[in-house]
Amino acid sequence: MARRAEGDGLGAFDPRATSGAAALDYRDAAGDFWGVAGPETVRRLGLARGASVLDVACGTGAATIPAARAVGPSGRVLAVDYAEPMLAVARTGIAHAGLGNVELRVADMTALDTGRERFDAVMCVLGVFFADDMTALLRDLRALVRPGGRLAVTVLGPGFLQPMLDVFRAHVRAVAPEVDVRPPWTRPEEPGTLVRLLADAGAPGARVELVEGTGRLAAPEDWWRCVVGSGLRSYLERIGPEAAERVRREDLAHVRAAGVGAVRVGIVYATDAVPGRG
Repeated sequence: MARRAEGDGLGAFDPRATSGAAALDYRDAAGDFWGVAGPETVRRLGLARGASVLDVACGTGAATIPAARAVGPSGRVLAVDYAEPMLAVARTGIAHAGLGNVELRVADMTALDTGRERFDAVMCVLGVFFADDMTALLRDLRALVRPGGRLAVTVLGPGFLQPMLDVFRAHVRAVAPEVDVRPPWTRPEEPGTLVRLLADAGAPGARVELVEGTGRLAAPEDWWRCVVGSGLRSYLERIGPEAAERVRREDLAHVRAAGVGAVRVGIVYATDAVPGRG
């Protein structure tokens, strides 16, 4: 399904290529910086045993696995992502957890085909900002929720990865002035933006909450783990290996000199209850 690009669309950012390349690094960095988002989203959904769940842009399965545990053997989780390397990591985690109620599927979240199937819960954790038209995506996802079910959308909060994001941006600009570092996650980072997007998608009563947090940098290299395991990786690929190495050295030197011990990792959680049949 074609999407109308919003005014603050993805531009030159290629989420498919970046997601595929960063699968293992993403899983590694998530544990310290944004891994709480998946389990907390599932907790907020309050999934019942036997429920059916659709996990869109599931990545390495950070929300898929806790959802599968929550719904139990009588429930079902369909998890989709368009990056097979992400699904390969998820597949390993699911097998290690001994879960037999998960189906993984390679699919583009902006062109999902689930036939006539609707779900008790649909969740999109840290993925909606990869769609050019976020409103249209949210509208489509909400339409996949059964009456009486729930939609959960989770995004990264204001100032995510600051103060180091600005440092990274400046160092990239120094070696490649033509490259504008605007990570996709900054598009809906303000809670009010997500409120507006959901209202435009038909969910004016959605509950939206910002939960502030910090990610500890026990060593300067922890910052670079975050860079290569997130969407920032795409900018390194655009500027090439030599320039990327220069950015890495300058970033780590800044962490040491400024004594940066943490970065912001706030998360914005939204849940919407779809009305039941009257």
